[in-house]
Amino acid sequence: MIRPIVLTTGTFDVIHPGHVALFRGIVSLFPDYELVVGINGDRRAGELKERVVFTAAERAAIVGSIKGVSQVVVFEEDDPSGLIRRLKPKIFIKGPDWKFQTITEMDACNEVNCMVFFLGKKTHNSSCIKRTMALCRA
Repeated sequence: MIRPIVLTTGTFDVIHPGHVALFRGIVSLFPDYELVVGINGDRRAGELKERVVFTAAERAAIVGSIKGVSQVVVFEEDDPSGLIRRLKPKIFIKGPDWKFQTITEMDACNEVNCMVFFLGKKTHNSSCIKRTMALCRA
């Protein structure tokens, strides 16, 4: 039997506790779904982040090794609308940073009858991320 897809997307460059909590929360809330993680390709990641530590292939390997992640897809488009149209997930998850913001992929979600959920809370802080990035630069 084919299981429905729950999709989340992001750069996922330096994995932090907020990312892990997001993946665990998705798996916990949707145990009968395939968790597919869409990762921004190298070009887009470079546009979104001040500095990108890992290539898309490396980020995909890291995320794919996390328990509960069924599949990782690297997408090169500026937003995940095309990926949503191709995969036709039943559920699309955005992290807490996107709550109360307009998301460009909403039209694609409506086209494929995909529900959008905002999951998680900000549990990490910028000083933690800055320390991690400083270690990566060393």
